[in-house]
Amino acid sequence: MRDLPSDPVRTLGWPKVLLGASASLAVLMSLYIAIAYAAQLPLEAHAFRQTQTAITALWFEKTGFRLAYETPVGGAPWAIPFEFPLYQAIVALLGKVFGLSIEVAGRGLSYAFLLACLPVAWRINRRLDLGPAAFLIFVTLLFTSPQYLFWGRSVMIETAALFFALVGIGFFLDYLLGDGRRRDLVAFALAMTLALLQKITTGLPVWVVLGLVAAIFRLRAWRKGAPPRVAELGFIAACFAVPLVVGVGWAQYTDHIKTLNPLGQALTSSALSGWNWGTVVQRLSPEFWIGLVGMRIIVGNLGSLFGLILLACAFVGPTAPRARAAMQAGFAMAVLPLFMFTNLHLVHDYYQTSCLIFLFAVMAVSASQMLARPRRMALALVLVLGAAGTNAVIFLTKQLPLVQMAFGPDDRDVAVARVLARELPGDGTFVAFGNGWSSTFSYLSQRRSFTVPDWFAEFDRSVSTPEAFVGEGTLGAVLTCAPKPTIRQLVAAPPRDGWKIGETAGCDIAVPARSAPDLVTEGDCTGAIEKAVVEDRGGVRTLILSGWTAPVEGAAPEALFVSLEAQGQTPLILDTLRVPDLAANRKLGVNDGVDLGFSRLLPGGIDAGEYRLRLVQLVDGAYRACRFTHRLRVD
Repeated sequence: MRDLPSDPVRTLGWPKVLLGASASLAVLMSLYIAIAYAAQLPLEAHAFRQTQTAITALWFEKTGFRLAYETPVGGAPWAIPFEFPLYQAIVALLGKVFGLSIEVAGRGLSYAFLLACLPVAWRINRRLDLGPAAFLIFVTLLFTSPQYLFWGRSVMIETAALFFALVGIGFFLDYLLGDGRRRDLVAFALAMTLALLQKITTGLPVWVVLGLVAAIFRLRAWRKGAPPRVAELGFIAACFAVPLVVGVGWAQYTDHIKTLNPLGQALTSSALSGWNWGTVVQRLSPEFWIGLVGMRIIVGNLGSLFGLILLACAFVGPTAPRARAAMQAGFAMAVLPLFMFTNLHLVHDYYQTSCLIFLFAVMAVSASQMLARPRRMALALVLVLGAAGTNAVIFLTKQLPLVQMAFGPDDRDVAVARVLARELPGDGTFVAFGNGWSSTFSYLSQRRSFTVPDWFAEFDRSVSTPEAFVGEGTLGAVLTCAPKPTIRQLVAAPPRDGWKIGETAGCDIAVPARSAPDLVTEGDCTGAIEKAVVEDRGGVRTLILSGWTAPVEGAAPEALFVSLEAQGQTPLILDTLRVPDLAANRKLGVNDGVDLGFSRLLPGGIDAGEYRLRLVQLVDGAYRACRFTHRLRVD
């Protein structure tokens, strides 16, 4: 076969300009998206995982770095470590040094790691002598991919782990194809160690493929009459062993720490083994081949038919030997994670961040080899730009609306967190049900919690004695966003039986109540009691009160009570829970940062009779009863 030019772009005119322009435009588009929406709360997708990463960084800011770091949603003791927290530590450092929010620092760092992959990829490209065409096409495909446009600016560790894996590949190739310097192999070992520590599911498949490449390379050299030296083989083996030993050692350390926590005992490596690896049935299922490989990868990120043709050409078209070897290794790195960690890839779409980049590399090399042949030049350009354009359209229609989402008090997690942040002191804790063991409530409220999943082994005990799971004397709230347990179950025992109950965004929240005021004066105020009824809640007659009050001198009242007055009886004064009420904010022209609504639930209801209801505001230490009233008849 005629040798193919190693640098086809240099022989091209307008195609060279076109490839450079497409790569530049793709990077600029991704940069705009990363900057414009950097402050978005980490709730747009997989909020569970994003806020779990964010809360670790947040607690580093609060308490400093520690190996047994806190995941303060699993109850006391608070440490439930997973990956080595390098990314989280850098986020916390950026936040402290530059005064950035966790969102801005986290999203910015994630995107910075993605950008940092480019010089590493260029270095690998030069080492393999693939030419600038392959690199420009790779950049175009990478930065028009919905996967990297979306997850490349998330508050997650994905791009950090990917960066370290690519650095490891670069040093490995320097050793293998260069002068065989041991320092390159040492650098490879260090980079792969960081990759496995940051995210073992990203680094391990790369480690496996590179190990196979090293073995094949040495076997071929042996067949050509260059038997390997024992010392050299030992050094290579040691440099491959170090990342694995350190990674396994970290996993064992974190497992030990997890066993000290009641929830953490269910989250050790052995406990999650089946969840991580998946099953043979899953690997053969339509969900895997059609849902994951077909729709999510090929249609959703490879440009559909355009990308599929480029992949096919990689293995059937004429290619230079080194380019063919590079494509084979890249394809293995892309496919192996899907079969190693099948369930994780099926459940979590962000996991493909670890492997799609290698498919783009294969497609880029394939297209660059086609460009070297005049008869295939036009086809190559059509396939590359078609794949990039298809991906851009998919991102603009599917992922961009998520990127543009703004989260305020109309979002459940934000609404609940605002109540918790206001009601609890900084060192207060809460116990929550109906939110899995997600970190959303804890991260947004910046309070420790035991967020109880329904599979927790001691679920019933966490309902009856929630304070036992958060540390003595710290429990300041219980809440449920699920039918079971009911809020009445959570406040059944002292001292919680005297707590006030309110509701917001479908969640019932109970916190300690303020004492009823002894002295109340009458005054003018603006507000409304919009709901006052007694109805059945879970088989229990419950008084339900809700409404709003206008701010006083630009701020909401310090507290708000409802006074129920019946003729001939002492008024019943109930402390209420302040909650968001966007309708009231918009009616009064008040910004959404001020919670004007109130809510109060009273299980058991009240006696039959006619009641006059009035709001009582606490303003500057004085209690003031509003002159307007609301009538309630209870049969």
